[in-house]
Parts: sequence; structure tokens; C-alpha cells
Amino acid sequence: MKKGMKAALCLLLACMLAGCTASADERTGETQGYGGTLKVRVTVDGEKISRVEVTEHHETQGVGTRAIDTMPDAMASAGTWDVDTVSGATVTSNALKAAV
Repeated sequence: MKKGMKAALCLLLACMLAGCTASADERTGETQGYGGTLKVRVTVDGEKISRVEVTEHHETQGVGTRAIDTMPDAMASAGTWDVDTVSGATVTSNALKAAV
């Protein structure tokens, strides 16, 4: 048991000295969209967004859903919530940004 604990402490110390960052962190957010509550699950890796998943929405099919279908991937690709809004789905786009 002492060897395992010693190895774990050495690994932790090496990581700290090398400047290792924590693994991905998952967070949730919600706000009011055009049609009601909009909820998201966001995975953050260090300082950057690596994944955005809309877990609940009540947005208009074919209008607000255009933002929901495209913006999460755009945010993950850019690593930030600060991406272009979807024309014609401005309220949903801004709600999605706010939730993230």
C-alpha cells in the first residue's frame, strides 16, 4: 500500500511541476429561449469548450431548431460560446449562447 501511495504522490507532483491541466469538466446551463426553457450540457477542457449538447428545448421546429442543430458544433469547433448567430433564429441563438 505504501508503494502505491508513494507512486501516486510522485505522479501528482510530476504533473504539477510539468503544468498539467485538469481533464475535461462537464457543466450545465439553462435560460429562456423563444419557446421556453433551453438547457445545455457543456464540456470544458481547460479554458476551451469541447462539446455542447442541448438537453432540452421547446423551440419552433425549422426555425429555432436551425440554431440548435448548428451552433453547438460551431461552439465546440471554435472552443468558445462566441460564434455567429443563425439568421432568422436570433432569439434561440442568443439563448443558446447565454445558456452555454
